Amino acid sequence: MIDDKNDENKIRFRIFCTNPEQFAAFLRVYDNCRVYVDRIYLDADNVLDDPESWRKLLIDAKSLNPELSLYLSLPQVLREKDHPYLEQLYFFMTNDPVFEGILCGNLEGIGFWGEKNEGSEHRFRVIADHNFYLWNRDAYLSWKDQLDGACIPLELKEGEERKLLDSCNLPEKRSFFFDKIIYGYLPMMLTANCVAKTDGDCRALRPEKWRETISIRDRKGVLFPVQTNCRHCFNVIYNSCPLSLHAQMEKWKRNEVGLRMHFTMETAENTEAILRWFWGNQFDDRNRPFSQYTTGHEKRGVL
Repeated sequence: MIDDKNDENKIRFRIFCTNPEQFAAFLRVYDNCRVYVDRIYLDADNVLDDPESWRKLLIDAKSLNPELSLYLSLPQVLREKDHPYLEQLYFFMTNDPVFEGILCGNLEGIGFWGEKNEGSEHRFRVIADHNFYLWNRDAYLSWKDQLDGACIPLELKEGEERKLLDSCNLPEKRSFFFDKIIYGYLPMMLTANCVAKTDGDCRALRPEKWRETISIRDRKGVLFPVQTNCRHCFNVIYNSCPLSLHAQMEKWKRNEVGLRMHFTMETAENTEAILRWFWGNQFDDRNRPFSQYTTGHEKRGVL
C-alpha cells in the first residue's frame, strides 16, 4: 500500500466501519490501492463488546499506516442511564491508547468528553458528526474551540457546503476540519418508538439481539432497512438505497474536506466491492456494486 500524502491533488478519505468484517474488507483493499486514508471511525458498541476481535485488525491497520487515526463513534442517542456506559468507554479508551478520540452527533456525548478532557493529561479529540448540524459560520464559531473536527450536514447542497467552508475562514489545511459523506445509507429517521417492540419483540434484556437489521415497508411497497440498537433503546430507519457521490468526487480535490465512506449494513463482500469501485476511479455503471443510489441533497438542499 502506498500513501502519497504530499500530492496536493490527492483525495483524502475517511472510513466508517460498523463491524470487524467491514474493517477487514477495508484493510484488504487498502493494502493494494494507491489511496490516502487518514482517519477511521469504528462503532463504539461493537468494539466495546468484542475488543479481542478488533485488536489484531487495529494492529494490522497501524502496520499499514502508522499515522492512521482511529476514532470510536458513540451511539446516536444517549440518555442519563447511559452514563455508566460512557464511563466504561472512557476507561477502555484511556487504557488502550490506540484510539485518538470520538465521533459524536449529540450534546450529551460531546459534553461528557469535554468534561473529561478538562485538566486531563490524556486529551481525546472530539469530532462532531453530521447530525450535530454545524450549518453555518455562526454555528462553527460557537463550537470550534470545543471541537477538533466536524462533518458537513447531509441536508446542505453543494453550493451551501462551499459557502460554509469559505465563510469559516479555515486556515489552510487545518487538519481537514470537515468530513463530507460521499457514500453510505442515509438515516431517514432516528426513533425511540422501537419497530421490534411495536411488533411485540422487545430485546432490551437479550444482548445477543441488541443489534440487528430488520425492515419496514411503506405504502408503495418499498422496503426500508431498520437498524435496532436495544442497548441504548433506539432505531435508525435508513433510506432504501445508498447515497453515492462518485460523480462529484472530482470537485473536491482542493484539499477542502476529508471524503467519508460510511459503512453500516453492508456485508464484507459488498464493502470490498464498493471500495474497489470507488478507488478504481472507473465508475462503470455496468460494474457498479449497488443497483440504485441517491445523490441526497447535493443539488436541491432542504429549503
